[in-house]
Amino acid sequence: MTVLSIVLSRLEHLAQKAEIDEKIAAAEQRKVNNNQITKSNSATPHRKQTSTP
Repeated sequence: MTVLSIVLSRLEHLAQKAEIDEKIAAAEQRKVNNNQITKSNSATPHRKQTSTP
């Protein structure tokens, strides 16, 4: 392997790792957001909707 091909291979590997890390971070952020929504919903009193005749 030439030095250039080694460097390119390493860069490709790092790019794949960065993509995976971004997906993990996005999933963790969605989890945090969902937990905040759940807490917000449980703290909000639920009103019974009444329909007017």
